[in-house]
Amino acid sequence: MPPQPISLLVLGLCLGQEILTQDGPLPAPSITAELGSMTSGGRAVTIMCQAQGSIERFRLEKCSAGRCSAIIDYTTTSFSENEARFYLTLTNAGQYSCMYQNSSMWSSRSEILELAVTASRPQDYTVENLIRMGLAGLVLAALGILLLQTQCGQRRTQEAARP
Repeated sequence: MPPQPISLLVLGLCLGQEILTQDGPLPAPSITAELGSMTSGGRAVTIMCQAQGSIERFRLEKCSAGRCSAIIDYTTTSFSENEARFYLTLTNAGQYSCMYQNSSMWSSRSEILELAVTASRPQDYTVENLIRMGLAGLVLAALGILLLQTQCGQRRTQEAARP
């Protein structure tokens, strides 16, 4: 049986470089969000990209309307690393994917990770604030009583010291 040709695809990215991907030896990595795929606006989320084997570089991409653009590249510090963690503060929902490079070849893209941003509900601290204000009032009243007792005690001492 003759060897199967490896098909290559050239992709143009916003970073101004071309990436070769292949449909073969480099399988797609897995992508997960550490806190799950739902986050409240402005909250940090960690996206993990994992692959098997010796990896030189990971790339996180944000996808929209069927196109993916690189947003973060992570170069591994040793060939034993097989995962990358990308720390993002999300303000908009979005679709993310990742890929990795080994030698000069890029893997296929991971599955799309859909991150949904939920509106954070303002919390009502009225009861807690009323309790704090009440405690502050009690502390002030106790200090006032101590101050009055001290003044009364000093007057008695002064009156007893007069001949």
